[in-house]
Amino acid sequence: MRYLLLGPLEARDGERRLVLPSGKVADLLAVLLVHVGQVVPRDRLVDLLWNGAPPRTAGAQLHSLISQLRRALGTDAAMLVTRPSGYLLDVDPADVDVGRFTELSREGRAQLAAGQAGAAADTLRAALALWRGSPLAGTGAAELVRTVVPGWEEDRLAVLEDRVDADLASGRHGDLVAELDAEVAGHPLRERLRGQLMLALYRSGRRADALAVYARGRRVLAEELGLDPGPALQDLHGAMLTDDPGLSPAPAEAPVGVPAVPAQLPADIADFTGRAKQVDRIRDLIVDRLDTSPAVVVAAIAGKAGVGKTTLAVHVAHQLRSRFPDGQLYVDLRGAEADPRDPADVLAQFVRALSARGATVPEQLDERAALYRSLVAGRRLLLVLDNAAAESQVRPLLPGDAGCAVLVTSRTPLSGLAGAVRVDLDVLEPDQSLQLLSRLVSPERVDGEPQAAEQIVRWCGRLPLAIRVVGARLATRPHWTLARMAELLSDEHRRLDELAVGDLEVRASLALSCAGLDPAARRAFRLLGVLDVPDFAPWVVAALLDVPRERADQLIEQLLDAQLLELAGPVGGEQARYRFHDLIRVYAREVAAAEEPARERTDALARAVGGWLTLAERAGRRLPSPELGGGVASTPAWRPDPDTVAAALDEPLRWFESEITALLAVAEQACASGLDALGCRFDTALAPISVLRAYYDDWRRISELAVAAARRAGDHWAEAHALRGLGELARIQDRAGEALVLLEEARDSFGATGDRQGRALAASGIAAVYRDTGRLDDAAALLDEALAVLRAVDDRRSEVWTLRRLAGVHRLHGQFGPARRCLREALAAATELGDPLAEAAVREGLGVGYTRIGRAEEARVELDTALELFRRHRYHYGEARALGSLGELYRVEGRLDAAAECQNQALRLWTELRLPWWRGRTRRRLGDVHAAAGDDRRARTEWRAARQLFDGVGAREAAELDVLLSGPREAGIAEP
Repeated sequence: MRYLLLGPLEARDGERRLVLPSGKVADLLAVLLVHVGQVVPRDRLVDLLWNGAPPRTAGAQLHSLISQLRRALGTDAAMLVTRPSGYLLDVDPADVDVGRFTELSREGRAQLAAGQAGAAADTLRAALALWRGSPLAGTGAAELVRTVVPGWEEDRLAVLEDRVDADLASGRHGDLVAELDAEVAGHPLRERLRGQLMLALYRSGRRADALAVYARGRRVLAEELGLDPGPALQDLHGAMLTDDPGLSPAPAEAPVGVPAVPAQLPADIADFTGRAKQVDRIRDLIVDRLDTSPAVVVAAIAGKAGVGKTTLAVHVAHQLRSRFPDGQLYVDLRGAEADPRDPADVLAQFVRALSARGATVPEQLDERAALYRSLVAGRRLLLVLDNAAAESQVRPLLPGDAGCAVLVTSRTPLSGLAGAVRVDLDVLEPDQSLQLLSRLVSPERVDGEPQAAEQIVRWCGRLPLAIRVVGARLATRPHWTLARMAELLSDEHRRLDELAVGDLEVRASLALSCAGLDPAARRAFRLLGVLDVPDFAPWVVAALLDVPRERADQLIEQLLDAQLLELAGPVGGEQARYRFHDLIRVYAREVAAAEEPARERTDALARAVGGWLTLAERAGRRLPSPELGGGVASTPAWRPDPDTVAAALDEPLRWFESEITALLAVAEQACASGLDALGCRFDTALAPISVLRAYYDDWRRISELAVAAARRAGDHWAEAHALRGLGELARIQDRAGEALVLLEEARDSFGATGDRQGRALAASGIAAVYRDTGRLDDAAALLDEALAVLRAVDDRRSEVWTLRRLAGVHRLHGQFGPARRCLREALAAATELGDPLAEAAVREGLGVGYTRIGRAEEARVELDTALELFRRHRYHYGEARALGSLGELYRVEGRLDAAAECQNQALRLWTELRLPWWRGRTRRRLGDVHAAAGDDRRARTEWRAARQLFDGVGAREAAELDVLLSGPREAGIAEP
């Protein structure tokens, strides 16, 4: 089903237009489609459907409208989901024309940025073709139209301008003149369109007409706005007067080389057995549809773990590779593991594999996907996406063009993968199972003991993984008879009663692999099963067994040889990491529960948890911490070997980024396993990396667990630190009321333990909440008290952090001299500490202060330095703040295009960080930029959006914007 909003509301099933109910039911569908994938609260729905004047029966009417809409949606009725707070239309955004427009726009811009002007023009033209008239025409939800349509219209014009740029770059200037003439007439104040018309005329040999277009534009701007043309238009006019050679069409770019042809398929296996129906079905699907399907051909292979999905996909891919001369891509998406591959990381891998020369990989997922589709366009590629977790992991990796094929494997049916043909895989047939065993062991041995061979495959449940494990064991023991193996399998102590159900047969077959291990290796296998982490470094085995690192390495090698462990890859130089196959992990855990005493399991887990905590605490002290202050304390615990510690301390950020998934998992496991004395300390150890990389949700979860663990353990100091962390996080995430409660509780807990430093840190956080909510005098008093304590205990890092907060209070009071003195003192301390992010944060504050007192050059130096430091360390929170402050400086200087660009970059970061107050502040600033440019409509659009965001978090700025929106535009421009 496709939904169309860029014109009158429509729904189409293929080419068939569906008849939709009119009136409020259609309005309801429009509201839900505008917010597709989001829960729309009932109150908001009522507000929009009745345009702010609902009847008393609105709630009951809304319930009736939802029922009518479900009936109207037909096969898509299940997509209308009820949530406790409202309703959600859970359809793919690409099935809504607005989402498809956005997707095509991004793809076209990526093509244009990559120098593919012709393809970009075609893609952007396809995006514009989705517009069928005025968006939401005929919709009765007037407030909805007022809120969203102006932004959509602006997006359409921007895409039109980008498409014209692409056409100009492709030498189509002659075809553009008539179109641009009409667009300029309709949008006479839009300087970019006017410049494009001038360039099209000039390149068509009509210089006089181009200059006349400029003159008319200059006159219109003067009459309407009292402004001269902007610098870009003036520069273009000057270039035309001098016949600048740079205005001539650029020659077509010479090819940079033959595109890379990746050949990433794993090796096919010589003993592939059975699956003839599935092989033929997939081959026929791809061969028959490759040249006729309007979309990429996708086959989704589903089945239980160990059933041979990967083997089948790789085997078929090798048979088809000659049909895909432009290459084959392969990736293990690790969907069955605790940390599935991020599609953004996979896209970066694919982009590099497809590029003939070093490609710059964008940061954002949608931009990476657009660049990837551009690189794939026009090429015949075969992709194998192995072990997918869900549809959302696969969708960004699908090529955009027909001519490609994709094989996906997954343990779960990917029913939501539009257009995919599902291939279900079950266990082997009895004769195929015997054939596989024969190929693994030898035909002579199987033919010589046919009855024993049949018993073996029956005990294995005909599951390929189980048969392969048994076959490998027999192949390495030529002196064993098959009857002996069958007898072992028949022993109920070696296998579960219901072998043919689920994955029970896998457990039995894995027991055979463990039989050849020595006692120490078997114990290592069992204890590794105690852990809930996706992968691990060698020191973890040393911790579990309490043995030297060298012995741990030997045991790992035994497990690798027995195919019970696999290499997960090197991380951080030469440091290897290992993992279990997911089913082998389950088996190891069960064996540990059955064979390892509970006290031994707990002690082993405590050593491993202690090792992770020790490394996290020590590495955390090496990280810059711009927002938290304070150091990371040391907890008495098991300590890894010196080489492991040194590797973590040499590159602490890299260590954290490689270990963060394991750290979060082990912290949760510690709190759930009764290791409260260790578990309650992880929140403090993980706070620096959580702030630096914006792991806010994970930090909150671990801190909440830490509070509960600390209370169970009676560790009031750890409880106070966890409460403080939760309070600071709540403040960062704009939950001021919750932050105040948590920080006051933390301050009381620190006071009860006699920890003056901790109490000062909590007081500093309370003061920050006071500052954010307008209680400036209370904030200043608390910060002065906190500073005195922090100086007395010589906590320099926290002193820097608190001085910054005090400077902010002074600045809000209008006391710029005291604010600057605080920041200068903080800068000296940050420099002495060698903390680049603390230095950057202080410089950002100085830049804001200089902007406010009109010292623009000094402000620019400080803000540019801060921005460079934040970007170097990939601290997006600080980067967004610096961009916003730099944008304010540019606005004050009258550099409005630069100001808007900075604020838009900041807005993208705040959106990614999911911080609504900062998004509101940035949109308020964008409104001020548009107001300064004389664009009252866009200014008010941004201010209204800002007001909605502020209102959503209960910020006092919402009331300020109410006053602003009810008054003249000029009243709205804020102090920088």
